[in-house]
Amino acid sequence: MADWVFMVLFLAFVYLLKFFLTDKRPKLHLADNSKMREISEKCATFKQSYVPTFWCFLGHAMTVAASLMRDFFRQHYPYERETLNTPDGGCVNVDWAGKENIKKSEDASVIIFLSGITNSSKATYLIKHVEHFVSKGWICGCYIYRGADNTEVKTPLLYYGSFFNDLELIVQHVRSRYPKSAICVMGVSLGGMITFNTMCKSSVVKKEVSAAVCLSMPWNPFVSCKDIHSGINYYLFNKPISSSLKQLAKKHVNMLTKIGVSEKTIDELHTIKGYDQMIVAKMAGYESCEDYYTDAGPVFKMDQIEKPLLAINARDDPFSAPAGFPTDAELAKCSSPIALLEYNFGGHMGFATNWLACDMFTCGVISEFCENAIKVDSAQVD
Repeated sequence: MADWVFMVLFLAFVYLLKFFLTDKRPKLHLADNSKMREISEKCATFKQSYVPTFWCFLGHAMTVAASLMRDFFRQHYPYERETLNTPDGGCVNVDWAGKENIKKSEDASVIIFLSGITNSSKATYLIKHVEHFVSKGWICGCYIYRGADNTEVKTPLLYYGSFFNDLELIVQHVRSRYPKSAICVMGVSLGGMITFNTMCKSSVVKKEVSAAVCLSMPWNPFVSCKDIHSGINYYLFNKPISSSLKQLAKKHVNMLTKIGVSEKTIDELHTIKGYDQMIVAKMAGYESCEDYYTDAGPVFKMDQIEKPLLAINARDDPFSAPAGFPTDAELAKCSSPIALLEYNFGGHMGFATNWLACDMFTCGVISEFCENAIKVDSAQVD
């Protein structure tokens, strides 16, 4: 009995020692771009230490615990849903919040949010950011992916990391509705990849969007794929996510059969990579999953970014390990306005700091970046 007590106390000591000795200050990595340096200098939160909730500060614990605690204290958010018809005959939904802010200021800024791979506007990490931005006078729109959250699917096309057409349509719609407003975009996890790719590929978005933020984004899909299919991650994350993706595909199998995806094919999928290989590659016209990952990987196309883009990542993120982050040498060769704010703690979409682990530290960091990016952009235009 005494041996077990000693072991527990020793592990607790090591645990707390790691918590107190690990640096809480973020590391800022900048590409060789004067505009991003100017914006970064104005952002005091870039130097602010992030002190995670101590009882779940390790990556896996933060990822799981923060999600569970936010869901436990979740409150329904009163979005107003709008459906937009797409040029290819499909449709996409947008959940709006804060429209009353346009009555207070005719040039109230707009931010478009993109969720993670199997989430929607109901995701608590998005609600935290929506509440924060609405309180600061912004208008918020949450892009609901095709087929997600009961969105009707009219074509054999769902969503994936390099798909940018729907976000482009939403930006065009926002510009027509709010001609005097600045527009920003924030994507989380897969939503970060979609945001990054859209900022690279869409001339409309490059023109209309003032700044973008990618939170917990997998920089290198090859590295992230290896991570999420290895060890405990396979059971803790791959299995529930791949199960949700299978349900999504089954729900829309009548459309997917048009591209050769049968219900039997869907039943045989047990991994995220399998879904990417058998469904995403066919939907998007890639020859293989590897071609998709190469085209979608943000780390492979940093030089295509033209507007200020902030990426926020944690070193203990089980979905996106530091091995996939761009190196300082790679950023030094890049002249695009990109910044990577790297924290030692945070997990994947975690970043909780209060005792209940249900808050979101990144809210203030992201809003300050967007506000300063808009100011710098406006000053240069003037």
